[in-house]
Amino acid sequence: MPEKLPACIILTSLQRFEEYARGKYTVFHFPPNCRPRVKNLSPGSVCLILARPYQGAPKSEWTFVGEFTVKKVRLVRGEEFEEYASKTVEMEVPSPESGEFSWVIEFENLKRYERAVKLSECNDIRTSNSRRPLSKWTIQGLCRIKPEDASSVVEAIRRKAAKVIE
Repeated sequence: MPEKLPACIILTSLQRFEEYARGKYTVFHFPPNCRPRVKNLSPGSVCLILARPYQGAPKSEWTFVGEFTVKKVRLVRGEEFEEYASKTVEMEVPSPESGEFSWVIEFENLKRYERAVKLSECNDIRTSNSRRPLSKWTIQGLCRIKPEDASSVVEAIRRKAAKVIE
């Protein structure tokens, strides 16, 4: 049986996701000196992409638009970031400068969902120890999903993304 891997939800803008979806970029980076809980992600972990249509959009308008698979996670200094700069979208999130650091996720297999899934549709998705459904979670930047719950949450989102609404 394969090792269970953690997953995560990454909150970003729809515009930033659209740039990634063009296929040119393969690195997702976080703001300088930010400490997202990404170091526990492993190669093969799935990151679900939750997008806001615009800055300040109400949570009711946030949608799961796609996912990617983690290739590598690194903490890079500003001096090293140049190696990644051409592989990431320089939108909304500044690059680290000398003396700063940034977490980066190198990824592969970026997929756009056939149907975007509103966060509000996820009121039936829970983790093994959550009191509230996914639709009520507080999500800021990155939300890690424990290995024991990752596959059930990811599969639930995928099913909703494939479901035809009439």
